[in-house]
Amino acid sequence: MRWDQWLWNIRLYRSRSLAQAAIKEGRVLVDGAAIKPAREARAGETVAARTGDLTRVYKVLGFPPRRVSAPEVPAFAEDLTPPEAREEARQKALEPGFRPRGAGRPTRGPGEGPGLRGGDAPGPQGRSGGMDVGGAGGPDGACPASVAWASRHCASRSAILRSTPWPEGS
Repeated sequence: MRWDQWLWNIRLYRSRSLAQAAIKEGRVLVDGAAIKPAREARAGETVAARTGDLTRVYKVLGFPPRRVSAPEVPAFAEDLTPPEAREEARQKALEPGFRPRGAGRPTRGPGEGPGLRGGDAPGPQGRSGGMDVGGAGGPDGACPASVAWASRHCASRSAILRSTPWPEGS
């Protein structure tokens, strides 16, 4: 069985192409030597594969016929990863400022506090938080395009809108 298949079948990598890429980049060593993805795996070999911040070490026990579920992995691979390495990776993930993968992203940009969306005020980069009226603000360009914001903060807005002449016949 090819090494990229074996690494994928025992769930070290999420896809076979990721396993191939890791092997080509030298993040997978078999008995301390770099390999190619198509090289045949043999029982008894030791593989060290870097996944994220952790280098996992496994001994090949067998060859799964397909991608196996996590509880079935010990039948095909013996985990030799040192507990200290696992603990070190766990501690690194808990450091302040570290955002775990999949934890989402911040919903607010820098300088944006609560209440700045939904028509209260213009958002980042001058985008209005509410409904747009006209092009670049009001007819005179002096007031923001957000109706809710303009009605509270721009007294001349309503006067300008009332005094705007409409073309005849429209």
